[in-house]
Amino acid sequence: MKTATKTKGPGMGGTAVKRRISERLAREKTVPWEETERRVLTNPEVRFLYEDLHFRRQIAVALTEARKRAGLTQAGLAARIGSTQSVVARFEGGAAGVPSLHFLDRVARALGLRLALTLEKAA
Repeated sequence: MKTATKTKGPGMGGTAVKRRISERLAREKTVPWEETERRVLTNPEVRFLYEDLHFRRQIAVALTEARKRAGLTQAGLAARIGSTQSVVARFEGGAAGVPSLHFLDRVARALGLRLALTLEKAA
C-alpha cells in the first residue's frame, strides 16, 4: 500500500528544497543560448517560424516606438486611424500577424511620418 509523500517535514523546508534544486542545477550542463539557437535553427521549419516571429516583432517594436515618440496612447492612435485601441494593441503585441501596408501607411500618416519599405540583400 502506497502512502502519500509529505511535502513538508524534517529537512523539507523551503531552504532545503532550494538547496537541493541549486545542487541539481549545478550538476547539469548549462548550454549557452547561442549554441541552442544554432542547433535548433538547423531545422528549416523552425528557422522559418523563428524568422517570421522576429519580423513581426520588429514591426511591433517600430509601431510602439513611433506611437510613443508622437506622445499618443494606443486609444489616441486608434482614433486617428479610425480603428480601436484593441486593434493597435494586437499589432503592437505581435498577436495580430503582419499588418498590411495599407494599415502601416495609415499609422505613419497619423503620426506625421512617411512609410518607407526597403529590400535588402539576404545575409
